[in-house]
Amino acid sequence: ASLAAAALPAAAGARRRRACGLLAGRGSCLPSPSHSWTPAARDAARIVAARDRPTAAADAASAVDATVGAAPQVAKREPGGDERVAALEGEVLMLRKELAEARTAVRISQEAALLATRKLSEVQAAAQEAKAEAEAERDSFRAEIEAIKQGRTAQAAIPAVGAVLPAELAGQVEGQLAAMEEQVAALRKLLAQEPGPPSAGPAHAAAQAQAAPAHSPAAPAPTPAPAASAEARAAPAAPAAAAESARFTETRAGIEAAAAVAEAEQRRVAARDANPALEPVVVGEGAAEVPPLQAEVMMPPGHYWTLPPQRYDFMQERPLRVGAWEGVEQAGEAAKAGKARTCNFYRLPGLLAKEDADRILAHVSSSEAYVKEPDSVDHTPTFEYYPFKSGKWVDEGMRPLLEEAMNTRVLPYVRERYGRPDCAVADILVRRYLPGERRTHAVHFDGHAFVTAVLGLSNPDDYEGGLYVQPGADVASRTFFRVEPGDLVVHSFDLQHGVHVWKGVRYSLIFWIKDSAEAVAEHTTPWYDELAERGDADALYALALNYSNGSSGKALDIVKAIELYERSARIGHHFAQNNLGSLYKKAHKVMGLAGGLEKSAGWLRSAADAGFAMAQKNLALAYAAGEGVPRSEAEAASWMRRAAEQLDVEAAHLLGDMHREGRGVRRDFVEAAMWYRRSAKAGFPQAQYTLGVLYLEGQGVEKDQRKAEAWFRHAARQEVDEAKNNLAALFAQRGDVTEAANIWSELAGKGETNAQCNLGMCYMRGLGRERNVEEARKWLQQAAAKGHRMAQHALVQL
Repeated sequence: ASLAAAALPAAAGARRRRACGLLAGRGSCLPSPSHSWTPAARDAARIVAARDRPTAAADAASAVDATVGAAPQVAKREPGGDERVAALEGEVLMLRKELAEARTAVRISQEAALLATRKLSEVQAAAQEAKAEAEAERDSFRAEIEAIKQGRTAQAAIPAVGAVLPAELAGQVEGQLAAMEEQVAALRKLLAQEPGPPSAGPAHAAAQAQAAPAHSPAAPAPTPAPAASAEARAAPAAPAAAAESARFTETRAGIEAAAAVAEAEQRRVAARDANPALEPVVVGEGAAEVPPLQAEVMMPPGHYWTLPPQRYDFMQERPLRVGAWEGVEQAGEAAKAGKARTCNFYRLPGLLAKEDADRILAHVSSSEAYVKEPDSVDHTPTFEYYPFKSGKWVDEGMRPLLEEAMNTRVLPYVRERYGRPDCAVADILVRRYLPGERRTHAVHFDGHAFVTAVLGLSNPDDYEGGLYVQPGADVASRTFFRVEPGDLVVHSFDLQHGVHVWKGVRYSLIFWIKDSAEAVAEHTTPWYDELAERGDADALYALALNYSNGSSGKALDIVKAIELYERSARIGHHFAQNNLGSLYKKAHKVMGLAGGLEKSAGWLRSAADAGFAMAQKNLALAYAAGEGVPRSEAEAASWMRRAAEQLDVEAAHLLGDMHREGRGVRRDFVEAAMWYRRSAKAGFPQAQYTLGVLYLEGQGVEKDQRKAEAWFRHAARQEVDEAKNNLAALFAQRGDVTEAANIWSELAGKGETNAQCNLGMCYMRGLGRERNVEEARKWLQQAAAKGHRMAQHALVQL
């Protein structure tokens, strides 16, 4: 770009000199091609040229303007003046055109220079970290050699710490296996249409029914029995196995037919929609035709991780009066999947006075009611609480601060705006976003609410980011709202949105509103049935989600869920495509659905190609496991990178794992640390823990126990047991054994093996606890029963 801006034609240069006499000698800022410059020097010269060129362009523009004003009067006083004036004016017009082109080229060159500078900084940082990594690895080898020489001296000095980090991997594997077993059991229960014992399939049901008594841990040792007695024991199990097999067969047949049913239903809806009198219902006002959603556009590496949040600007505004409050309503719209329709949303600046919002903020920021229950979207701790739940006040301290505004402003506005006079508040939720805790809520729909209203509490100048809307599948369509204290942002169930707080502290209060008090009392979502019948893609998706979970008044029905997901997915709903892929995969694993994995990968690929980060992550996992696609670690890493580049914090952590272990990519601890750090700063708990391990071991980063402890603290606050264990080990190493024992006591009560061993050692040695042989034996026996070798050796000593 710099070369293009500099290489103007020679004739243009002559015209410039004749026109104003100020551009002579201002040729290209680059050295002559005959000069022998190094690539680095040439790049530096281009950056300098790009930086200086705006000044030269401004001087040229001023000179041209001055010359154009004076030239006609001078020329007309000479013979043939009119012709010369016309020729000069023509040259001036050409010069202005060339100046405009040059300014454009300068702008492009500045952007290129900025990217080059940023890349240079990244390369320098990577080189520095690579050097640190090499030195750390050298020191590690030396330390290992020294440890071999010294034997078990360190272990004897602090016996309670020895089991923590060396046994860490075993603890992780045991935890993952337990989680997988729980997930399988949950899936079996999910897909069972009638009450009964979970089963992996018809072939396994009979085997489990016959073998369970012999393999049950609590059963006594088997004793010989007559053949007739064995047959009698097996007889009751046979009908149950046959019934289970029949249920699976029926469900598989229904799933296989669901796609055809969905296709036929879509044809019926399309034929009906040809009649203008039967247009689908649109929530809110102002629905309009918009261009179809665009697919993902690939950006330079790290683009969205460094791009400042892009603000959404409301372009429509009207005066509004709600009860005694007078103000304005600002309106915006976002594209919906399907028939190129829009979803509308609104902002009411200052619906509550700032003083009232400040009082609410003071109340919620001092509350101790926040819980860490797993979030329904990403399953990480929520840091939220409900002052109002299922239509009733829970936090009586909040009631006098908010109830009047809710009944006289929020509800009247929603009822009028959405044409539902019976709307009622179901829940009020408060969420906090603090450094080290949750910083994001991934893009989602509020499927359990007819309307959502978000009340601003924190000053937007105190944090960066916040509430965003993302109408498209990819993160490029994401823009952030500026919400002042007392502002209310209102949207319907079909708005795709989320939260990402890059810096600072943010509190927000959310009203979830249903269309009637009956829906609140019965925990139902009746508005979806009518909208789904009319072919609304978002309603089809939400209704399918209810059937797949057996929630919101809908009985568990996997066949119905797949049919509705199919209809929504065929319209182009990327959430439906992703969920359909996951459901087909579960149906294959639990009941052996033929072609389930292939269908799963196909729908995941549709959503991933559209740019949906969640589907890209799931497709990466499919390639890593060879589920429905050929197994390929390289393809897995490629798709995981695309998801991570789109700010998916879990994908960023998983990509760090791939670089750390060399799966599908070159093993690179520096690159791994970069992705762990991005995910950890965005609040992903496992990445915070892993980054702490890297700092503890000096892998990809400079070894720093202080930073390791800081990240372990963040992860521990988000209930990562491994982080708590390592944090306790660091406390013990510096002599604070009492605090370490307190942490191990908490973890041991939850069944964490390493903590049970360490707590037993504390009681055995009298470290952080009074010496108690019986307590030591109790905890060591629990750890030893799980195969913990140090606990087994300690029991021998005991």
